[in-house]
Amino acid sequence: MRRTAVLIAVIAAGSPVFLSPNRAAASVSIGVNINLFHDSLSPYGDWIESERFGTVWTPRHVAYGWRPYTTGHWVYTDYDWTWASDEDWGWATDHYGRWAFEPAYGWIWVPGNEWAPAWVAWRSGGGYVGWAPLPPEVDVFRVGFGFRIDPFAYSFVETRHFCEPRVYNHFVPVARNVTFVNVTQNITNYTVVNNRIVNRGIEVSRVEHVTGHAVPRVQLREVESPAAARGARIERGQVAVFRPRVAPDPADVRHEVHAFASPERPDRVDHRQAQERRHFDSAQERERADLRRIHEREDRVSMQPRHEDRPKAERRMDPVAPRAEVIPSRPVATPSRGRFEENDRRPRPVDRDRVREFHQQEVRAQAEHESRERQALAQRQDRERRAVQSSPSPANRSDEKPPKHGHH
Repeated sequence: MRRTAVLIAVIAAGSPVFLSPNRAAASVSIGVNINLFHDSLSPYGDWIESERFGTVWTPRHVAYGWRPYTTGHWVYTDYDWTWASDEDWGWATDHYGRWAFEPAYGWIWVPGNEWAPAWVAWRSGGGYVGWAPLPPEVDVFRVGFGFRIDPFAYSFVETRHFCEPRVYNHFVPVARNVTFVNVTQNITNYTVVNNRIVNRGIEVSRVEHVTGHAVPRVQLREVESPAAARGARIERGQVAVFRPRVAPDPADVRHEVHAFASPERPDRVDHRQAQERRHFDSAQERERADLRRIHEREDRVSMQPRHEDRPKAERRMDPVAPRAEVIPSRPVATPSRGRFEENDRRPRPVDRDRVREFHQQEVRAQAEHESRERQALAQRQDRERRAVQSSPSPANRSDEKPPKHGHH
């Protein structure tokens, strides 16, 4: 019988992360020469000016609930955990620079000049693992540096699904992140080995222990263009990456941002934007329904007697069915293979009213998440409408559809 995880915690704005140093301090460069990235990323998003970070890029036509490091999967390489993106722009935005969420724009990418297998923070515990993009102001090699990350930035999955090629199919509803960030532990760990930035994250041996099979070791094969690295397909134990060297600009240099010229006719843009809003509403309703089903299931489980309190006859029939998993206490066998995992815990007795209290927190988080996503969509569509108005005459525009990205 599969366990139902009910993770109880106090809702918080974020979770502190402390990273241990492994080399001299090396901060993320904000004033980076963006010429290398500009032409490659312009078809997929807009270059804008941010008061906090200067020239930044934001993706266009992303799906509801999109956030960095969600459309792709993890591979284990000589650099440890490396993000293999399914997005055409991932060669740049998932390995250089950092991401930040701003209400006026949604997710924005701040260019950087240092390549890494992924710039993410890690959390793990209770049979789950999660990751989130590191903010631009974080220096992972500074002694004793602490910071907080927006809970909505995380993607959490059960550890047994961590290495799956469509890992996004197993994400927990994002509203539950306000709970998961409080019952998991920070495991972020960046080091430098032979002048390579290594992204340790969750121990590979632990993933192998949970899944019951070895994690394939993959080598990076450098290619000469973004097109050659598109899709990050693994062939003959290798994955293609495009990682050119990027020279930083002087700190006082600011780049001119050109408005995106839309290739679409205004009527086509209006039609597509209306479709986007309908898809947005449908995705929100599905996410609410998923959250309701989880809460209903956990409510039922929280009312069941503990396994050790059940009659012996019932225990013999269902020898491994625990009560809802709540606050970590002592090791328990994993549901899929009957093994013991380091951070899995047997549940404690739970008051149903308390379970509902935390469910209400997640419902409020869901409403906040929907509001943020709706605002970001409105901003993206408004920028697109302005771009159409400033574009050349319709006769000179192409009917080619813009690229679409996302997994929802």
